[in-house]
Amino acid sequence: MDDSMKATQSGALNRDSLDKVFPAIGVKISSKNYYIREGSYPELVFYRTFAEVKGLIVREGRRYVHTTQMERYLELSPHEKLSLWLSTLLHPDLE
Repeated sequence: MDDSMKATQSGALNRDSLDKVFPAIGVKISSKNYYIREGSYPELVFYRTFAEVKGLIVREGRRYVHTTQMERYLELSPHEKLSLWLSTLLHPDLE
């Protein structure tokens, strides 16, 4: 996957970026569904928000770029990741 993902003006991942993300997370899209958007997948929106709140990704214009915090996050144990997720659930900026 690219180091950056393109976003719409509102900050949601655009269709090209979703097409890159879906195979990585095991989502299969029906060829009949032409109008895929990030909002159709609340878990994806939640993860993007989590990544922004924790500084794992930053938005530069109309794209997201991962930070060194993301690299550190990926090296954490499952218990440490769970701790971060739980603390994020109570974060005031998580909408």
